Amino acid sequence: MDEGRIAYTLGRHTNDHMTSFYLNTPSGFFIEYGWGGRVIDPATWQPHETFDGPSLWGHERLYMPEDQRKRLRDMRLSAAARGVRVPDPSVPPLNCPWLDAVIAQE
Repeated sequence: MDEGRIAYTLGRHTNDHMTSFYLNTPSGFFIEYGWGGRVIDPATWQPHETFDGPSLWGHERLYMPEDQRKRLRDMRLSAAARGVRVPDPSVPPLNCPWLDAVIAQE
């Protein structure tokens, strides 16, 4: 892969539980490739606010200066230290058969 093509490393979002990574395009914008995101029912969905930063793990933003990357990394480490993880049993199941099978075994 070309140097600088990865914008965000593999990681998982706090809000939609998507596991993804981001690429820089030759035109200068990001493309996200992800899977396993939360599926909601618009009729019953209850919005909520998250305070643990944009990612639970990963998503190191390689294009940012180190001080900004450290701030986001510290947010991820804080969430991990407090035991924050997904999926949360209070939210609808994920659309990821592999992960659903792993969780069912726990």
